[in-house]
Amino acid sequence: AAGQIREFGSLVQQSLRLLLYVTIWITAVGIVLRRETVELLFGGGFDEQALALTSNALLFFLLGLPANCLNVVLARAFYSDRDTRTPVAVAVLSVVVNVVVSLVTVGSMGLAGLALGIALGGWTDTVILSTILWRRTRAIDIRSIVSGTLIFSAGSLLSALGVIVTVRALEESVGLSPGRFVLAFEMAIAAAVAVVIYLLYSRLMRIPEMTRVLGLLRSALPHRRAPHA
Repeated sequence: AAGQIREFGSLVQQSLRLLLYVTIWITAVGIVLRRETVELLFGGGFDEQALALTSNALLFFLLGLPANCLNVVLARAFYSDRDTRTPVAVAVLSVVVNVVVSLVTVGSMGLAGLALGIALGGWTDTVILSTILWRRTRAIDIRSIVSGTLIFSAGSLLSALGVIVTVRALEESVGLSPGRFVLAFEMAIAAAVAVVIYLLYSRLMRIPEMTRVLGLLRSALPHRRAPHA
């Protein structure tokens, strides 16, 4: 609104990269642990078929997670330029994609087809909004976002691989059907391994978003006040 296009572009770019850094990792690790997550939450009331169906739906929801997070920032970028029509119009188009894909796939994929429609609708929104925004301002370095996505994806895949190895190693000790407490402990260990791998990878690749994320986490923790003299 103040006409500071360069600063605006830098802020949007940093925000998108930060979201991609976090959500791509969550997506990769979440996909590997999707069955364990569903079993931990609903294992007591779901049979084997219900667990499988819910896990498959979660997979596609996770694939759409980064897009749906990015769209929150992208829409507000247009609002800051006093443009509310473009995000709404693109959102309507994404809903159309969502409905069409869902109708086409629900017969063969069931619940997972609905999740796929939501994911593809979200990515449609992301691609169109980011393209329009980049053409309008040119202050956003789209190459930085694309290269960041590739770098984050590589680290996330390494984390997911670490989770797979950890889960298989733990399954040899606790079995394939542990109780909920043991399953929660298994998932916590696997997640911790994924965090360590991603942090080491980020440090090796000198990814600036790691420092920002750690700073945000520290700022969210309660701080002790110094005692009065």
